[in-house]
Amino acid sequence: MREYLSAEKLLLNKPFDDEGFVLRWHIDASPEYLQKRWNEVIDLLQVISSNDRAPELYDQAKKTATEALDSAIREITEKHENGYMNADRKKKFLSILNSVKARMQEY
Repeated sequence: MREYLSAEKLLLNKPFDDEGFVLRWHIDASPEYLQKRWNEVIDLLQVISSNDRAPELYDQAKKTATEALDSAIREITEKHENGYMNADRKKKFLSILNSVKARMQEY
């Protein structure tokens, strides 16, 4: 199934690993790259959600994406307090991630 291969490529076919590097694009990324990668996730969730034969894949992909997104938001918020990124970068990244979170509610 094409959707499964796409989910596998984006690492959405397995549980989120907070310790690993699964969907951790906010580390050393530009705002454009971060937006591009999360757009790929949203696009894939849309495709999988419309496939009646892939409910398990959709559930796993949505769960993994949601956990990764929440982890990224939490990490950026916490690490900023320790000087990880400047306020402008934090604002841009959080804006992108919060926008993605709102869009994910559609699927």
